[in-house]
Amino acid sequence: MKVSIQAHNIIGSNWFLARSNMDALVAQVLANAEIQLDDAGESEQYTQKGAERATGEYIAIVPLKGVLFKTSMTDEKGHPCGADKTVMQLECAYNDPKCKGVAIKMDCPGGMEDAAYMIHDAVYRRNKPVAAFVEFGDCQSGGMLIASQCDYIVASGDYSRIGSIGAYVTYSNFRKMMEANGIEQVDIYAPQSRQKNYDIREAEKGNYKPLTQYVTKRAADFMTRVYINRLGRWVETPKLKDAFEGATLTGLEALEIGLIDGIGTIQDTLNFINWANQNQIAI
Repeated sequence: MKVSIQAHNIIGSNWFLARSNMDALVAQVLANAEIQLDDAGESEQYTQKGAERATGEYIAIVPLKGVLFKTSMTDEKGHPCGADKTVMQLECAYNDPKCKGVAIKMDCPGGMEDAAYMIHDAVYRRNKPVAAFVEFGDCQSGGMLIASQCDYIVASGDYSRIGSIGAYVTYSNFRKMMEANGIEQVDIYAPQSRQKNYDIREAEKGNYKPLTQYVTKRAADFMTRVYINRLGRWVETPKLKDAFEGATLTGLEALEIGLIDGIGTIQDTLNFINWANQNQIAI
């Protein structure tokens, strides 16, 4: 589906997104003023043969593909899309007594910081097993934050791109471009507002320390959440240090350090949910 988004919403937001994806996104928005969102429609249902089919029990399969966008976005038909839709799908699954669990089918390079935390926190509120399946693609940055909160993570192969746990900030100064077009901009602050836009004003002077302090806090929170979410599964190797310095790992490298739980298929993800139900694993 296509949705419209203005460039200032891209530049003015915080992102957990790989640099190459961010550059491509900005270029697309500047060129077209609209973007294409991957959307597999409503949650699918998986029902095994036998008792589950007879009782109507099922596992919900929720798609999470492409760049993460925040709430309040709608497609050309007015239907919700972005993080709000994913959260709605999760909540519906939690509230349905016939739903045994949720498999999040991922190919996600990350996206808006707020969107990543919205879905992460929705997974945290689960009352039944939630597992992630990285389907022939990405589980990076904001996508990794979400997956780390799940009870189990399976990647489709060694070619999967996992990790990118970290943060950066891009500072852009458009004043020279405005001056070249005959536009002079003067910012006048109220005496009571000396801290307003302080980090940006300092960056304009060449002092990037305030922005560095800000992004350091964002990275620390991101890293801490992923570490705690996967606590008890980490394996101390040099690759673990790389992962928490922002490296992108292959599927097997991620498995080696405990960043994911297995290499396999969607069926392996569904098998975990069935196993957790049969063994009454506390969530």
